Amino acid sequence: MTVSQDTTFTYTRYVAQTISLPRTITEQTDTETAGECVTAYSLHSASDVNMGVIAQFITAVQEGAGLVVLYTHDGETTARVLYPTKVTLTNDNNLVAWAFCTMRGMYRSFRLDRCVSVHELTLPTPATVAA
Repeated sequence: MTVSQDTTFTYTRYVAQTISLPRTITEQTDTETAGECVTAYSLHSASDVNMGVIAQFITAVQEGAGLVVLYTHDGETTARVLYPTKVTLTNDNNLVAWAFCTMRGMYRSFRLDRCVSVHELTLPTPATVAA
């Protein structure tokens, strides 16, 4: 019988860690921190915000991209094209995006829990227009 001479082995462990994350994500926030914030914001939000919605807004902030959003406020649902510049977890734990709204023609704040649906804004390329 041969006995292994290895004195160590490896395993994966999951350790609870406390890390400090920014309350506001901007285009200057590094990708790794932004990714951590998606989960953290979802867990700390006062309202039920889908992680996919949070991720789409943060990605749009970092890439300077637009989003098509169905937004509900005061019982009215409107379609908006938004260009978010930051996402913030407020002191009362609401998730709010600061974005240029093409419908209003100005920057406004939007609570992410009021977004019924969110899609990346895509524009036709010259190749698809010519086809």
